[in-house]
Amino acid sequence: MNFNGLLDLSSSIRKYDFTANVLKANLFPLHINKKDPNYTASFLVHANLSGNQVDDINGEVKLLNSLFTKSEAQIQVYDLLLQLQNDSLQNKVVVNSDFLDGEIVGHFKLTQLVDEYIQLADTYMPSLGLVKERKQLLAKSDFKYQLSLKNSEPLFAFFTPNYMLNPNSVVEGELKRDETLTAKLHLQSPKVKLNNSEIENMVLNSFATDTSISMDFGCSEFDLSRRISFDNFTLFAHIDSNRIDFNSRWLNWDSTLHKGGLKGNLAFNNLPGQKLKANLNVDSSFFIISDSVWVLSPVNILIDSSRITVDDFKLAHNGEYFKAWGELTEAAGDSLHFDFKDFNFGNLNFFTRSSTFKFGGILNGQAQLHGFKRPLFFASLNVKSLELNDELLGDTYIESQWNSRKESIEIEADILRGMLKTLEINGDIYPRRNGQLDLALNFEKFRLNFINPYLNTVFSDIRGLASGYMTLTGTAGEPKLNGDLKLQKAALTVDYLKTRYNFTSDISITNNNIVFDGVELFDKYINTATLNGMIRTEYLKNFNLNLSLQPQNFYCLNTTQEDNQSFFGQAFASGLIRITGPTSALKFDIRATTEPGTEFNIPLSGSEELSEYDFIRIITADTLTESEEKEEYKVNLSGMQLDFNLNVTPEAEVKIIFDPTMGDEISTRGNGDLRIAINSLGDFKMIGDYVIESGTYLFTLRDVINKRFKVEQGSSLQWSGDPVNANINISTFYRTKASLADLTGDPNSTYRYTIDCKLGLSGKLMEPVIQYDIHLPFAEQEQRDQLSAAIHSNEEMGKQFLSLLVLNRFLLKETGENSGFDNTNIAGVNASELLSNQVSNWLSQISDEFDIGVNYRPGTDISPQELEVALSTQLLNDRLSINGSVDMKTNAEADQANDILGNLDVDYKITRSGKLRARAYNRANDNELVNYSKYTQGVGVFYTEEFDKFNEIGSWYRKNKNEKKKNRTATKKQKEAVREEEIQEQE
Repeated sequence: MNFNGLLDLSSSIRKYDFTANVLKANLFPLHINKKDPNYTASFLVHANLSGNQVDDINGEVKLLNSLFTKSEAQIQVYDLLLQLQNDSLQNKVVVNSDFLDGEIVGHFKLTQLVDEYIQLADTYMPSLGLVKERKQLLAKSDFKYQLSLKNSEPLFAFFTPNYMLNPNSVVEGELKRDETLTAKLHLQSPKVKLNNSEIENMVLNSFATDTSISMDFGCSEFDLSRRISFDNFTLFAHIDSNRIDFNSRWLNWDSTLHKGGLKGNLAFNNLPGQKLKANLNVDSSFFIISDSVWVLSPVNILIDSSRITVDDFKLAHNGEYFKAWGELTEAAGDSLHFDFKDFNFGNLNFFTRSSTFKFGGILNGQAQLHGFKRPLFFASLNVKSLELNDELLGDTYIESQWNSRKESIEIEADILRGMLKTLEINGDIYPRRNGQLDLALNFEKFRLNFINPYLNTVFSDIRGLASGYMTLTGTAGEPKLNGDLKLQKAALTVDYLKTRYNFTSDISITNNNIVFDGVELFDKYINTATLNGMIRTEYLKNFNLNLSLQPQNFYCLNTTQEDNQSFFGQAFASGLIRITGPTSALKFDIRATTEPGTEFNIPLSGSEELSEYDFIRIITADTLTESEEKEEYKVNLSGMQLDFNLNVTPEAEVKIIFDPTMGDEISTRGNGDLRIAINSLGDFKMIGDYVIESGTYLFTLRDVINKRFKVEQGSSLQWSGDPVNANINISTFYRTKASLADLTGDPNSTYRYTIDCKLGLSGKLMEPVIQYDIHLPFAEQEQRDQLSAAIHSNEEMGKQFLSLLVLNRFLLKETGENSGFDNTNIAGVNASELLSNQVSNWLSQISDEFDIGVNYRPGTDISPQELEVALSTQLLNDRLSINGSVDMKTNAEADQANDILGNLDVDYKITRSGKLRARAYNRANDNELVNYSKYTQGVGVFYTEEFDKFNEIGSWYRKNKNEKKKNRTATKKQKEAVREEEIQEQE
């Protein structure tokens, strides 16, 4: 500690004027905290005070940058000011801080404030013995106080974690004591926490005199110990002479009506210093539970230190009732008796609705409770059509009785569904051995549906039947469950994946841990995955998973964009999946390769409209207004983590969706290694390269252009974190046919050449650099030179590019004279293309095995009409692709023998990955010279492999070999680990 200042203790009025810097002062030896030896405080204090006693000190104290620490928590107090004024005119205490503001003003002694209120309470309730010896107080007290809470949560969390007054709470009141006494209190808080109970929107008012105190209490919700919840709760109470008269009401509006009230009194009959002796009297009252009216008869309950006496408690509704009577003491013959007649078990749901239990059924029978200090429960009960969590378990019979020889409670319980005894429980509970359990459980086709609420953070719609024999030992607080179960027709849905799996298998439970050994799961397509591992529990609570799943062409994703804004689709995969951690923070570690049928969608915000003209603008993140900007992708995983290493093959279709309403998207197939990571906060990251083998890009421009571009092989996307900020290098082209006459001005040049309108995207995915080009893929060099000469600037390239997309022809060359060309067929061109697209769509719906396309081009003054029919299909498990088209001129002068052109492409994947292929083609030549052949043919075999350095050419072989070996041994290691854990548990 560093100290600088004045301490004057010799003057008649002591003075304190100093600055002290305290670093990590240990408060444990001072008994400020008696449990935590690591309780420390660091602060800078400025003090300017004068006075000899607490009640006559004047001045102020400032605490700056204070830090209080405990073993598992700390709190920072940046600024606290305490001001004290004590003179003949008034006493005043003012506190200002980051957490609260408060003051007490009037005539009082600071050291007597607590005693003022304790002695006041003792006046009304002397039986409680609150005051051992009454202290001499001021002859007169007259003060007011006010406390306003600001950022109060850190304050209570550190100093009193079991109690909380939320921010914006207000406490105010006053006390006047002279010859008579009056006291007022007003407390208002948005939320109050008292241990496990919580009160929402609480208001408390009280008024006290010399002899009594009256108070009224109200709140919007009163959650009592997280078990019973009362809405719109009010309580009025009057206290005097050891007696509390009360009147309470509540009204709950949920799926059914719960309403009621209690009126009565609680009187304490013991003298001060004696053990408490209370007498509770409740007047006749009514309750509405689940829309049914229940009547409570008048009841008297006596409670003291050695007994509880109940005099004719009865709660009834029509013919059903619950009765209680008798006396609970340590005497052998005394007991409390309970009687149930046609009592609907569902009535308990009002009291258990905050838990994971929901009951149903009709209860009949009797029960007794013996012993005051260690109560023993004996019963003969039956429940007709018992339901647990909305699942019908069956008719239930419970018998329990005392076995004096074994000093145990013998229990026999059966559950029958029809004539089938689905659960039988037999055994003993030993109360004098700390409640030791020795129970046998026999299951026969017991339904698993009731466990849904316990695993609903991960799974849903759990179904199936369980049969087997188990033992339950240990104690109620630390049970031990062991045995084997056969699960039949078991099924569950993985909520995050939206996939459902079925299995029938044996599982074992060893010391509360559930062991899976070679369990075979089936998806909806009867594909399989093998499950191994263990689910550990802490005495059948706090589930912790350590599982491995080895899928083979397994259906592992079935989501829509509503389920996940970051990625969605359907996926089939093979590989290895590890699931570890508690159910509240699961971690998925996935190594997988995509299989046929996979469709992976990555949606992007906003539609991309691409052009260089002022009437077409590119929407990027920079042009969005603040209200239009979207937050970074977040995925609601409820604490789960995902580490997904995916080997993407051409069997998987990857779509990047720009605008789902317009169909503006890139659809591709290719190869890549991607890592998808999602942490418990929902942050979504993608890392890896994806090289496109084939694909299409549906380019849309409002309602003017709707063209399907082909993506060229070798285009790529590279992610380094943000899924929407990938680096792209994508080349696409739209193939059409047009005459060069509009460019050259030669009216005799009527031949339609095959033309590729190339659109290149590079740079960032959301802010791409766009490049246009026009290419004649099959024409001679002469025609290509004519094209280059006619298009001599980027502006001209953009105009001609747009003209080819809209009109399927070049713009007329500007010569200053009337060229004779008619531009009135624009609407006809677009109409014919729209009609062609619609006909193609209808024809393709005939079968999923092939696609049919029709493209009609209307004629002009210098070119004939053309009709093109295209057919494509994939055979031999998608390894053989065939694409063909027939193009026919339809004008009257066409030579039917020479003006029918055909194209054919055949591609066969020799290896499953498609890296080794054979290809053959037949393509029509673009030329007008008759001495040239009409077709060009070709055939070849090729192999592709990606690498960055020459020394990596052979590394892929070693990598693949090691990866396969790793996958084969992973399951074996997992099984060995499970066996070792079982041996350790048994030892």
